[in-house]
Amino acid sequence: MGAGAINHLTALGLLIAVPIVVAALLRWARAPGWPVLGGLLAGMLLGPTILGRVAPRQYEDWFVGGRTERVSRDDLARTLDRERFVALNAGVASDRLRAMDAAHEPQLRAAAQVLHEARWHDQRSLRALAAIVVALVLLGSATRHVRHRDRRQGLVAPVTIGLWAALLPGMIAFAVAWRLWPHDLATALLAGAAMSIGPWALGEIDREAADQAEFGGAHMIQRAGRVASAAGLAAVAGALLAAGSSAAAAWAAPLAALPIAWLLPHLKSPALMRVIDAALLPVACALIMVRIDVIEHLNVWMIVVFMVLAGDGRWIGALLGALIMGGRSGLRTMRLVTGAMSCGPTMLAVTAVGVYSGLLPGAGVGLAPGAGAGPSPGAGAGGESIALALVLSAALIEVTTPARRAVVRRLVETEREIEEIGHDG
Repeated sequence: MGAGAINHLTALGLLIAVPIVVAALLRWARAPGWPVLGGLLAGMLLGPTILGRVAPRQYEDWFVGGRTERVSRDDLARTLDRERFVALNAGVASDRLRAMDAAHEPQLRAAAQVLHEARWHDQRSLRALAAIVVALVLLGSATRHVRHRDRRQGLVAPVTIGLWAALLPGMIAFAVAWRLWPHDLATALLAGAAMSIGPWALGEIDREAADQAEFGGAHMIQRAGRVASAAGLAAVAGALLAAGSSAAAAWAAPLAALPIAWLLPHLKSPALMRVIDAALLPVACALIMVRIDVIEHLNVWMIVVFMVLAGDGRWIGALLGALIMGGRSGLRTMRLVTGAMSCGPTMLAVTAVGVYSGLLPGAGVGLAPGAGAGPSPGAGAGGESIALALVLSAALIEVTTPARRAVVRRLVETEREIEEIGHDG
């Protein structure tokens, strides 16, 4: 077995085993949001944040690839720098120096292109694993369908709630990514898509809160979430098309698993649910974090903005959509739309697509060779900061689930107190 095959198997084995083990430890410690939090910590351990600093050669061999080509490029760059230094010390005229730089540039670009292609080739196993995990996570939403209960809400209410929950945070995320932190159109669209995507599934807390707010409320919020997800998937498709790459466009395939899951019958399988939580979600998060250097790409303001949009932005959008329809009291509506924030897994899926399609590149790889107007080793520069902000936002959603439970409980108590005061009056 060749060294390349061993590196591929080692990378795949670590990316499957370590997140599962870390998530299991956090579950044993009763940490909230342990599936996503376990994947996040495992990805930091295996990625450039820790392993890349402690053992850079192993990290490059396992998760980046193209080490031989990278050494050749570095050697070429040092050789050309020495030639320029010698010419400069020899008193060569500035116009000849500029001519020398112009002659060196094609050589450096060619070496960078060779490195880019080698890394893209060496990371094919990681891309395959990411595509499989994304598809399985999204298909897994079928295990948590809310069964049909009532159709009295019609279509207007879920459509309105879903569109508001998607467009309010999604448009803001797109605007700040494109204008405030200038990124290309495809990267900004993907950031907006990750914020637009709807709930993966309603948890028990969100179902109870919605059904207590009004009869059939959980089913209606599920339909609203699918409307939001449709808007998010449309934005992902726009981002992939804007990239101008057939390799990027192919990443629409694993995302198609989400609407397919909507068509599947209710798969109430506790064993399958445990597999999703204990294995698929941690691995999905680790696949993203293994490509991101947290220390280098930490953008505090971006993280704060995206965290607010991921939770409060979705909730406020859904609340506005529900209130616009009329006939709903404020407190009941607040409880009704809490499920709009249950988007951690779907956000991770969109982010993983962005990272491995090259729209949010990490570990030195951008779009696929030959994409669009030409290969771009540096395409999407700065996308790592967006990817990190999205992952941390998804983790925050999962970690704060107990807080949502407390808020729902407090809303119920407040509503009862108001009713009691009204009766006493």
